[in-house]
Amino acid sequence: MAGKSQWGEPLLTTFPSATLDARLNSDRARKLRSIVYEVKTISMLTRHFPSKILDDDWLVLLDCQTRKQRLDYLKFLRNREREREKDMEKKRLKEISSSLFVQETKCEHSSPLYYPTAKLAKEQRRQLWQRVANAYRCGAPTLVIDCRFLPLLSPRGAELTSIQLKYLISENRDSSAPWQLYFANFDLSNDKVRRLKRRHLSVIDSSSACSPVVLTIDYTHMFGRERIVYLSPDAEEELEDVDDENVYVLGGIVDRVVERGISRQASLEAATSDRVCCKRLPLDKYVKWKSGNKFLTLTAVSSILRDVNNSGGDWESALRRNIPVRNIRSAEEKCAAGRQLHEKIRHFDNQLLQILDREIGQEPL
Repeated sequence: MAGKSQWGEPLLTTFPSATLDARLNSDRARKLRSIVYEVKTISMLTRHFPSKILDDDWLVLLDCQTRKQRLDYLKFLRNREREREKDMEKKRLKEISSSLFVQETKCEHSSPLYYPTAKLAKEQRRQLWQRVANAYRCGAPTLVIDCRFLPLLSPRGAELTSIQLKYLISENRDSSAPWQLYFANFDLSNDKVRRLKRRHLSVIDSSSACSPVVLTIDYTHMFGRERIVYLSPDAEEELEDVDDENVYVLGGIVDRVVERGISRQASLEAATSDRVCCKRLPLDKYVKWKSGNKFLTLTAVSSILRDVNNSGGDWESALRRNIPVRNIRSAEEKCAAGRQLHEKIRHFDNQLLQILDREIGQEPL
């Protein structure tokens, strides 16, 4: 990778539009031009590069504070493309399978009991919507995501967190026992939050979707402080029960990204500032943690709370079912090939950043 002979043709084919350029002041327009040159250079040094970069993506790259953040975001875009390609292939195979099933059913069953696939899907969506609506009507347990951190997250962290929020909506919708779901401190006056909503959370504007209740205000204005339990891995007290009366709050911060602009104990500090009870999951009591930190994804924590509530307090099964395998295996137990691959990726990224420093100059501190 060190020599010019190993450079490839630039993979960058989509550039900022004239509309975007016209929206920027002279300083940001100048910075964007230098970022485009940097991104083009990166596209000559790696094959793991997105096929398309939209104006919204250029704005995210413009807001990145470091070259490393921009590289991470480009990798994130490519990974997301690959996931979509896999999803499309799964959908294609599912449609083929469904079509064959319908044809077989039509041949085998000519009775009035046959239910067309489209009508069945519509009925299933109606039942899902009804279950979520009943959760609010009948006082199901309440989960609140504190979104105050979204504007402070790094571009990659904000994208990952928004995707987690989208997954959270889907999992709650598909659950046999959905909870009341709220997004609080969702600041729609913030450009970054509006962009994330447009990219990943447009479902919350749908009148027909099983969407959460979105609050621009703080959750303490919606619920009594005596009912609120803010969950944080840094809390001193362990959570013992998950009952229907309490309101459980999770900080909207993705688990695997170290955020320079956010305190490592942000959720504990938020709970202290809001004067609400703060507790942590009883991980040490039921799980032998062997590697990694004890920050879980929003979807993992949500599933744990739901399973404990449904089972009447079976923490051990809930934790075993929802904690990633990587956290309950020691470094020695993990796949050596996987560790070597991650080490190669880190080494490649470091080399790439060094080449950028040499070819286009180091970033100003």
